[in-house]
Amino acid sequence: MPDGRPRDHSSGDQPTAPVLSVYRRLLVYLRPHWTKTTIALALLAVTSFGRAVPIRIIGWAIDAAKEIWQAPNGLGSADFQPLIVLAAAYTGVLALTGILGFFSSYLLAQVGQRIIFDLRKNLNDHLHRLSLRYYEGERTGEIISRVMGDVQAMESSLLGPLQSLVSDFTRIGGIVTFTITMDWRLTLMVVAIAPLVAAFVYYLGGKIRVAFRTAREKIADLTSVLHDGISGIRVVRGFAREPEQARQFDETAEESYEWNVRAAKLVAAARPVMRLLTASGGVALILYGGWQLGHGNMTEGEMASFALYLRELYRPILGLGRTYSMIQRAMAAAERVFELLDTDPEIVDAPDARDVRKISGHVEFKNVSFAYNEEVSVLRDVSLTAESGQMIAIVGPSGAGKSTLVNLIPRFYEVSDGSITVDGYDIRELKQRSLRRHIGMVMQETFLFNTTVRENIAYGKPEASEDEIVAAAQAANAHDFIEAFPDGYETQIGERGVKLSGGERQRIAIARAILTDPRILILDEATSSVDSETEILIQQAIDRLVAERTTFCIAHRLSTVQNADRILVLDEGRVVEEGSHEELMARGGLYQRLYETQFRLALPETAATEAPLSVAEDDDVGLVDFDGDDEVPV
Repeated sequence: MPDGRPRDHSSGDQPTAPVLSVYRRLLVYLRPHWTKTTIALALLAVTSFGRAVPIRIIGWAIDAAKEIWQAPNGLGSADFQPLIVLAAAYTGVLALTGILGFFSSYLLAQVGQRIIFDLRKNLNDHLHRLSLRYYEGERTGEIISRVMGDVQAMESSLLGPLQSLVSDFTRIGGIVTFTITMDWRLTLMVVAIAPLVAAFVYYLGGKIRVAFRTAREKIADLTSVLHDGISGIRVVRGFAREPEQARQFDETAEESYEWNVRAAKLVAAARPVMRLLTASGGVALILYGGWQLGHGNMTEGEMASFALYLRELYRPILGLGRTYSMIQRAMAAAERVFELLDTDPEIVDAPDARDVRKISGHVEFKNVSFAYNEEVSVLRDVSLTAESGQMIAIVGPSGAGKSTLVNLIPRFYEVSDGSITVDGYDIRELKQRSLRRHIGMVMQETFLFNTTVRENIAYGKPEASEDEIVAAAQAANAHDFIEAFPDGYETQIGERGVKLSGGERQRIAIARAILTDPRILILDEATSSVDSETEILIQQAIDRLVAERTTFCIAHRLSTVQNADRILVLDEGRVVEEGSHEELMARGGLYQRLYETQFRLALPETAATEAPLSVAEDDDVGLVDFDGDDEVPV
């Protein structure tokens, strides 16, 4: 199973699954629509077979017209009834096949679009079940490329090959049925080329499949580069990196171009070779058919029909080659889609997982250890207890494991050892949705959706009333600036809330958390990168938010946690100190050094040189986690 690690797409020699096994898996999506598909394919078969009839009617008409013109009593006494009947039959067959073809195409289009809908829905649902570890090992552009680009490539290639196979084989069957009645020897000469065509298609198909798969991967790489460049446009321009970003895009686009051209070259090379092979049928018709016609063994109408059938016969034969290429292209896309679907979620609900509707918020870590992989251990034997309604502050140097610790509470990651309980329940015994319904999070880097202010606040509680939304915004000190917008709560905030300031985004995030009324709250300090006035407003909102809730606060400004019920000091994944602010300051350990380092850095330069420090400077200075991001190894 895929392990979520970044993949190397630099080579086109990736292993590919057998075509039949992949296509058989694709056909599973047809099962719910099998009745409609069968009817559509049956109509298609009748239509394709029926298309051979008009050509034979033309041959009969030629022979009938010859008899009329050669009638001994002259043209005036000729009986035109056979031609009238043949003309009516010709028109009727064309009308019938047209009507049947319409219903066949319409039904297959319905089925095809429903299958693509089902496939994209399955992919989206599966992506939301995968753990965060998967997203840390995959590029966003790569994932989007699989869900959109690869599924789109499968859209014309899922029912398309099945449709082509039914159409081509029944069309060939109809043609051969009529040609055998005219001259079975000439028919054998014409169709003898089919095995050579099949062998050539099979030989070239494997190469085409590898080329198309690599081409799809290069498109995914290009999508990732484009996504990163657009998402990080402010950083790109801020560091004047436009030329470098453009060069990276150009290099990736060049690789995509080369592999797409290579795939197109293989497909293009197949066409003239197959036309050359099928030309032997025309040679047989000219030589043998001409001999038969000259000796009276074949009529002019039969000769004309055979010539038209020959042209029509090689179209579906060549179509089989195109169908095989289409299948190879579909397989290249399908393998990438199924690779994503086959990625197992790391965290799943137990079969007997419980659904808890109400909790008090008592949280306990019991000898918890966690590692992202065997080489990197982040937390080691962490034990802590948070009583209902308590605020637990978590401080420590950068990379100490603070963010990892709080991410274990909602089961974003699974503990490597030990256990975490909520109200006495091991969180692994609870349904994930049930657990997370009672947890609210306000992170330093707030994510808002590209929709209205109202919908962002109500994201965790879509059924919230207008009064509830406004009350949450007022509690978060956000109502006034929202009302100042021209469209108020209906204001579109742009992608990731780009139209808002950092402080405004934070207050909307706080309003979102207030509205869900969680019993457990996780705060990744929301005031570390805003101005003083905004900080006061946000801190007031946070004070309202944490009231009577069990709160875990990752602190980057140690002054904000002095009133916490208990402070945990993490260092290298271990709890090295624990207590109140006064107790930890009196202890003279790591907490005191971190606190006084921050205090000194916050003072004006002259005051800093005059302010006495109770501890000597040491190597820990500069290690305080001001940005708030624990390193997350991948």
